[in-house]
Amino acid sequence: MDETEITPKYAFLESEDGAVLFSQLVEALKRGAHIQYEGDKDLFLYLQKYIDNLTAYFKRHEKISIIPSGSGNELYYFPLYHSASGHSYSVERSPLPKEHILIALLLYKAYYIDHNIELTSVKKFLTLIRTDMPDLKKHVQRLLVKTKGTSERFTEKK
Repeated sequence: MDETEITPKYAFLESEDGAVLFSQLVEALKRGAHIQYEGDKDLFLYLQKYIDNLTAYFKRHEKISIIPSGSGNELYYFPLYHSASGHSYSVERSPLPKEHILIALLLYKAYYIDHNIELTSVKKFLTLIRTDMPDLKKHVQRLLVKTKGTSERFTEKK
């Protein structure tokens, strides 16, 4: 093999800032990050410019496919791992249900933003919602009912 055959295959390493951007790309893909223009412009443009060569490299050497998704301004790339690869990247994620995220945001707001430091239990949090947030009470009740594994019902004892 002569040098002219090797250079185009790994041109992504020879470009300006290629080594730095390639290193960042490896780290991002192994983390499972989605790479988009708004998130990291330089990395996105680097990936877009050398997409064919980088896709071939990662598929062959890292057993990772780089998948484009979206279109136009919404275009992004994400990694797809091949389980038989023998690599142990920590990418197993179990997404939280939307209800859990909303409840966590309410709790964060009540504790950190509104400075309710007396919140030390779920019961106190529910009491706070009942008394101080009556306009949210009905909506939070629906969230708690939808949330799986909720042992305590959000109902007032009369």
